[in-house]
Amino acid sequence: MLSEKAAAWFRARKIDPAIAEAHDISSVERAGGEWLAFPYQRDGRHVTNKYRRIAPEKGFSQDADPPFKSCWNEDALKLGEGPVIITEGEVDALVFIQCGFERVISVPDGAPNNEVADDDSPKWEYVPDLLNRLRGERVIILAVDGDQNGANLRNYLAKRLGKARCKWVRYPAGSKDPNDVLVKQGVDAVKALISGASWISIPGVVKVADMPPVAKPQVFRVGLGGRESGFDRHIALLRKQLSAWTGVPGHGKSTLVNAVCWEAMRQHRWRFGIGCFEDDVQEDYRTAMACYIGNRPEAALEPEHWALTDQRLDEHFCFFVEDEETNARMTIDWLLEKMETAVVRHGSDMIVIDPWSKLDHTRDRAESEGDYTGRVLNDLKRFARKFDVHVAVVAHPRKVQKKSDGSYEVPGGYDISGSAHWYNMVDLGVTAYREITDTGDTIAKVISWKVKRHRIMGKPGAVALKLDPETGRYSDYYDQGRGS
Repeated sequence: MLSEKAAAWFRARKIDPAIAEAHDISSVERAGGEWLAFPYQRDGRHVTNKYRRIAPEKGFSQDADPPFKSCWNEDALKLGEGPVIITEGEVDALVFIQCGFERVISVPDGAPNNEVADDDSPKWEYVPDLLNRLRGERVIILAVDGDQNGANLRNYLAKRLGKARCKWVRYPAGSKDPNDVLVKQGVDAVKALISGASWISIPGVVKVADMPPVAKPQVFRVGLGGRESGFDRHIALLRKQLSAWTGVPGHGKSTLVNAVCWEAMRQHRWRFGIGCFEDDVQEDYRTAMACYIGNRPEAALEPEHWALTDQRLDEHFCFFVEDEETNARMTIDWLLEKMETAVVRHGSDMIVIDPWSKLDHTRDRAESEGDYTGRVLNDLKRFARKFDVHVAVVAHPRKVQKKSDGSYEVPGGYDISGSAHWYNMVDLGVTAYREITDTGDTIAKVISWKVKRHRIMGKPGAVALKLDPETGRYSDYYDQGRGS
């Protein structure tokens, strides 16, 4: 039973003393003055008491050596339906009960002064049992105090109980807990705390309505071999994507990727970060690009062709090269740093890694080649999305089998050395393959074996082109009078 002084104490906090008495809260005289006794029960049986001094000043105490730690009012979890509300103290729990909520409990020891991450701390002795009692609950509202200590409690409970099912309440300006809100703004404001509770933020899980508007994906086509060749029906470049380019050694996969880059430069003004690790940039790459731009063999290039090539290289390209002074290993971390520099400092729209095998792929002994490949391809995909670029990787296949006629099997994504992740994880997969016809002609076949977004990029398929090896330019094979 409550004394008149205790009843007045509750009324000053806008809490009906009858509600407190209905929960067996009583007045007791103990050392130091008058106290309120809050009984802790489990399955209707008394477990322990927690005490709050109301005169002459505030204080807290509890019975020594309780058999176990539990939450106040935990038997209410068996009542009715709706979310469970967890408060920092018993008085705040009474506030919600008075406002019509049944399934309200309070933690036994309040909030910690600092982050207590140790799950074995005596502070959290009650949590495993609470977790078991709340196992089937879908919504748990953490209505702890709005100060740093309350945040410490909220963060820990959300971690242990599961962030996915936890909400939290935000208090109006000038109030730090539910009782403050009741005293200053009334019952409706307390109810609004629960109806307006927000889900604990979990990065990476959002509703469409919460997402910022995005531009429609822009498809970049380069039309190798002319617009009627069919190249654009099967191959397109999109930002935020990862592509793999493979082929039998000597069948022109680097030549194909170079032509795609140079056409994207010419048609779309793209810029590039290039790791051409098997070529000398100043000799091989520059010469090949000059022949492409001039559309003539090296011996026939004029000074203006070289000048235009140098201008385009300066405006549109930066290159990743091995540092001969430091002899730093060309690891994936090394590469990602160079890629970010190319994007941030030079505005690159596309990154080319040619070839993949020239990088240092040393991995931890416990990591298989397949696990390593999957992890690194994920890194490249995340990079493409984060920096809004296209990342292209030129990768050699495993040993390719010869057919009975001496030609090679056409390699695809599952044939790239390293792992089946090459097929499964890329957005665009392309093979460069040279085929000799019955008449002795050489067809430069370009085969797309993986296209992620058919609706806007086109469908997998093959196109027959003719390659001029002296200029690196492609034309439509069937436009040469050699086919139909």
